[in-house]
Amino acid sequence: MKNIESSTKRLLVALAIVIAIVLTLLIWNKFSDIKFLPEIVKNDTPINVSGFQNEKEEAIGTIVFPGIDPEQLEVIKGDNSNKVQFNVPDTTGAVLSIYAQDISNRYPKAELSAKEIEKSDALDGKAKVLTAASKAGKMTVMVWQTKDGLTGVEIEKENKF
Repeated sequence: MKNIESSTKRLLVALAIVIAIVLTLLIWNKFSDIKFLPEIVKNDTPINVSGFQNEKEEAIGTIVFPGIDPEQLEVIKGDNSNKVQFNVPDTTGAVLSIYAQDISNRYPKAELSAKEIEKSDALDGKAKVLTAASKAGKMTVMVWQTKDGLTGVEIEKENKF
């Protein structure tokens, strides 16, 4: 009888440990800053987005971040790509969320992916990169926390994308 009672206690302790681990992983996944991107990127019902507001948006292939004056942005036009860089007061998560939504709606056939890279001039030494790729080319949106408290944004689009 004592053996059965002892093994039952062991099973209950093991079950409690497994439940605690599963709950910890679920909570960590819900509040993790990096894990939110795949949920946003999977957009089953694309929303019709408006056309580009100006030639600068057309050049970079996505919207100019809300609140930024497009006239103050300089689009660097290269042979193979167009690039723009600016700072915004919003968080990196908010910026990535806006661009992930716009790009997934605007280019529903493009494959979106997100990763974190090292960036020496970022506050924490890291930047988050959202990449949209298709057969025609690719677009990247890099976002990082600047040392002056703003969020740096760099968008680069291949001309053929």
